[in-house]
Amino acid sequence: MITAVAQTLADLLTRDSSLLSTVQIDLSHPSKREDVRPALSLYLYDLRKSDDEGDLTAIERGEKDGHSNKLRQTRTNASVFWFDLSYMIIPWDWTNLGQQRLLSEVIQLLLSHSTVKENSLAPELQGYGDLSIRVASFIPDVPALWNALKLPLQPALYITIKTPFPIYCENPLSEYPDNQQETGFT
Repeated sequence: MITAVAQTLADLLTRDSSLLSTVQIDLSHPSKREDVRPALSLYLYDLRKSDDEGDLTAIERGEKDGHSNKLRQTRTNASVFWFDLSYMIIPWDWTNLGQQRLLSEVIQLLLSHSTVKENSLAPELQGYGDLSIRVASFIPDVPALWNALKLPLQPALYITIKTPFPIYCENPLSEYPDNQQETGFT
């Protein structure tokens, strides 16, 4: 799911944007940039279990990876875990003015999307509804984050996207007779 989120965000950043359609989206560690062509680093720096476990909507799933699954997206059902994936978006350009222009465009683009609509999501993320994006989320200690990356402090945008992580079972426990349940553990 992490790869699907990165692909979705990269698509979102390059779609509907004249300036960003000409830049490269880089997913590697920001210090590994060897050139300063116009680019955006989209770097996953944190993931943690979401405090909000999703809505109370039931979702019926058919075949997924050859397995028949029924998933229910609720706060009490453990078939879908929700994680907050936090990314920093760092603009790169030849000049500070170019970096600021890139960052301004990213801010405008993302502020117009409080959610990523389901039809814009990578196929793996579809079926869970729209995913929420928090732009300029609270970062407890920005200088410490940059220090951990071994980079000088510079302008960046911090976003968090709530992401489903389903647990697929070929034969859910509820399908076994009471005395023949299998755990799948040995």
